[in-house]
Amino acid sequence: MSRDLASSLLATAAGKGDLSAVHRLLKRQADPNAVLATGETVLVAACSAEHVSIACVRTLLQARADPLAQKRFGNE
Repeated sequence: MSRDLASSLLATAAGKGDLSAVHRLLKRQADPNAVLATGETVLVAACSAEHVSIACVRTLLQARADPLAQKRFGNE
């Protein structure tokens, strides 16, 4: 699995609150600091979900997702 695909899947799993998938993808080297095609980081995508999963956000932060990272197009 490519790192870009793994990171995209990580953002999707975190956005859906699928904690077990988040753990699996992080173990497969998905980058919690990846910038997605939308310009968002994985963490921003997870926090922007309709129903934010605190457990998924906490897991991303524990995996060293940078809460200060800016979107590709700047912080909006």
